[in-house]
Amino acid sequence: MPSVQLPAEDPPLSQRERLPFLFPGTWPGLFVGCLVANLMSPYGPLDILIGSAGTLLAAWLTQRTNHPWLAPLPPVLSCMVLTGGMLTWYEVGFSAQFPALFAANALWVGIGEAVVCYLLGMLLLRGLPRVPSLRRYIPEARQGLARARKE
Repeated sequence: MPSVQLPAEDPPLSQRERLPFLFPGTWPGLFVGCLVANLMSPYGPLDILIGSAGTLLAAWLTQRTNHPWLAPLPPVLSCMVLTGGMLTWYEVGFSAQFPALFAANALWVGIGEAVVCYLLGMLLLRGLPRVPSLRRYIPEARQGLARARKE
């Protein structure tokens, strides 16, 4: 069974899908940027399609969430399902081994993504509203949600 190893995504860069929570208009730009970056991917058309679709889905759903603790969830689920499926397809195709290996790949991708997205993503969501030059671009309703609940 061939083993495909895709490079791990840089954790700070993987936080880009959290931006639409604070800046709702950024999701189309994230998709286009991801698409352009994936055009240079050595993993071919499947990575271009799946990676870009995953970013689009995650960013669009993130901007629709109403709570900062839910903002990292769409990227986690999107990456878990789409990347887990892509890795499994690269490893075994659509053979009889696909369901079991997909479950394992999706679980491990999901765990890794959840750890990174919730640790770094929550720091990002709490830190960006505190930057005075960025505050004017964040909708007032999102500034309050992103603030720590001190009261």
